[in-house]
Amino acid sequence: MGETPILSRREFLLVAAGLGSLALVAGCSSEPSVSRIKTRNSTAALLDIIPDNYDPQLNLLKQYENETGVAPIYIDFIGFPQNQADALISAAAMAGELQTWHKSGTQPLIILEPTFNGGQDMMDLTAFNHGEYDDAVDTLFATLAELGVTDEEMGTWVPFPEPNIPGWSDNNTDPSLFTQNVTKVAAVIKHRFPKTQVSIMLNSQTSHKPNWSDAAMNPRLLVPYDNRFRGGLIDSFGLQGFTWNNEDNPATFLSAPAAMLGAEQLGSKHIWFITGTFSELNDPNGSGIIKSDNQRRAAVLNGVLNQALAIQAAGYTVDYINIFGEDKLVYGSAGAGTANYRYDTPEALAVLREFVSTAKQHNIPVAIFDDANDL
Repeated sequence: MGETPILSRREFLLVAAGLGSLALVAGCSSEPSVSRIKTRNSTAALLDIIPDNYDPQLNLLKQYENETGVAPIYIDFIGFPQNQADALISAAAMAGELQTWHKSGTQPLIILEPTFNGGQDMMDLTAFNHGEYDDAVDTLFATLAELGVTDEEMGTWVPFPEPNIPGWSDNNTDPSLFTQNVTKVAAVIKHRFPKTQVSIMLNSQTSHKPNWSDAAMNPRLLVPYDNRFRGGLIDSFGLQGFTWNNEDNPATFLSAPAAMLGAEQLGSKHIWFITGTFSELNDPNGSGIIKSDNQRRAAVLNGVLNQALAIQAAGYTVDYINIFGEDKLVYGSAGAGTANYRYDTPEALAVLREFVSTAKQHNIPVAIFDDANDL
């Protein structure tokens, strides 16, 4: 067996990003596991030799920009590193992506979910609170800084999204645990990147039971999740809400009063939305496939804009409205609650284009999330 090469930390990170064999790093006989942070050939970004077609996700976003005028905001859903080896590899990949997006004029919004290994494994939220992953998290952000990532390139980070619905480990919706865990991550980010924006995102519907039997859209139910942060730690408030039938009103599932109450509790004047309109939906109540025509989709988007305008009129800033544009429809499963949110016809794109144009007239950027890997 040959000798293991002695690599500097920088060389290790470049190799981890793709310049060489991971098996040669630190004597490893197999590749370290990779967290949910996607690589997308980050080597090119790290070496500043980025071809125009380097990132398919940026290409897709550029197509949407050209077709509808959406803002150059890239939304990425990633997981945590599970250990320090994961953190080093994840940081190397993420640094390349962040720097590439910045060079393209794209602002990242990073949704940091409590999962590992590409979303296959759930994080134990209590174990995180007790410090089990502190070293991995600190290594991730320390390495991003070491690789030269700047505050401007970091964009906005949203750790532990949607804590008020039973979607994560053990269906844990404890608001106190959420506050403590976000505070831990936010403190690490702010230590390494003082000017980087940290936000929280709540779901407009709150539920504490796995079967959602207690689900309610009462803005007051959001208060325990955003009234315990120390001043200045959280920069903005995000609210997510979707229509689940053809009768839902944006004033209910994405209400301005709920968003403003959340921002007020944080001491922030900045609010953003995540929402979407479906062409087809597998009714979560089990009645089968619901279809929505483009006229209905336009009406929903106009209702969302009305909520944003009410927020503006009250003296808040709407940072952006993020439109979910993926096809997540699953047929044949009663009550699946999945939907096709994609704007994949000329008529649907025209609806999106009109909405973006109208929002721009009110100085409200509109972003879109669609995944090139699903095309």
